Amino acid sequence: MRFLLFENLDPQIAPLLTAMGHEAVHINSNQGERLTDDLTYVLAERYDALIIIDSHDRGEEWVATYREIMLREIRIVRVKMTHHFSADVLYETARVIMARFEEWIRLLEETDHCLITISHRGTKVDGKSREIVSEMLSKTVARSFQRAIQP
Repeated sequence: MRFLLFENLDPQIAPLLTAMGHEAVHINSNQGERLTDDLTYVLAERYDALIIIDSHDRGEEWVATYREIMLREIRIVRVKMTHHFSADVLYETARVIMARFEEWIRLLEETDHCLITISHRGTKVDGKSREIVSEMLSKTVARSFQRAIQP
């Protein structure tokens, strides 16, 4: 599989995935400086999945934050991390990604899931189809609308 690593991931994760037989490119390997969101999305569409670190507590919160990318045909591997990173973020990230490596790779290869979430300890992997993600987006929009119209 071909992975694009989002800018919030340590670039040293790419060689780890390459050693496992996959192509992995860190987003800054292509440009050297931060890309706009639109350019990031265009680049991500060329890969099988975009891997991103996330510290949001809830999936709905994450989906709302990354609404634009979820509306595109981009598959995401969301690596949940705690708000309190350890001193060795690279080690912690690598551990979480590798803990259930075969499981999340299988979800990408064998299902239509567009959002794969790996728990912050690497003990759980969850996949969501585009249909479920669309429902999550709809609920988030409805909640925002309700808050906006309340006096």
